[in-house]
Amino acid sequence: MSGKNAEPAVATKSWRDRFKGASVNLFYAPALIMLVLFSLYPLISGIGISLTSWDGFNPEKIFVGLSNYVTMLRDANFRMTLINTFIYGIGSTIIQQVLGLGLALLLNSKIKGRNLMRAIIYLAGLQGLDQSVVEAASLDGASGWKMFWNITLPGLAPSFTTSVVLNLIGGLKLFDVIKVLTGGGPGYSTNSVSSYISIQYFDNQNAGYAAAMGVVLFIIIAVVTTVMNKGLDKLGWN
Repeated sequence: MSGKNAEPAVATKSWRDRFKGASVNLFYAPALIMLVLFSLYPLISGIGISLTSWDGFNPEKIFVGLSNYVTMLRDANFRMTLINTFIYGIGSTIIQQVLGLGLALLLNSKIKGRNLMRAIIYLAGLQGLDQSVVEAASLDGASGWKMFWNITLPGLAPSFTTSVVLNLIGGLKLFDVIKVLTGGGPGYSTNSVSSYISIQYFDNQNAGYAAAMGVVLFIIIAVVTTVMNKGLDKLGWN
């Protein structure tokens, strides 16, 4: 009897173990659905369109293989916009980091009204520094540039890494500023890859070529981000 009674208990335990945590995993479903709908599907769809000749409006698409990518290699305007994109991306990242860090250091110093300004500007990195380390370094005579380079900057490594990567991605995707300030002109001389994609899609009705450039831009951003993260990681900045 005892053996027969034990079997259902074992089966029940096995069933519970099998589905243990299943209800918790369901919370990942909305994020997974969003990822598929707004990231994976557009990417796969864009790759498919990049292999076609399509005006962006008519249902008919003509398969052309890698023709759009070959055209890209021969397109002097694309090469120019690619150079512009790197200039915008790297330049804006450097400027934003210098200005942002300088402003954060100013607001974190003991100036009148700093508590009010802290509520306005995000200073989590500086506010999260271990004050005991800062005080110990100060007692040892560290100040000014020495304090910044050896204590403050290493302590800001996680915030700095996140800020650099996000700013670089934003700079490489720059579109609205160019459209508002120059419209990409004169000619194509101030276009970024993003604004050039817009011109090819909407003005030239060359959606296939625009999609190919979008795929290349995605690859560039992915590679640059990966290299940046690995580089900062080797420096101990992650």
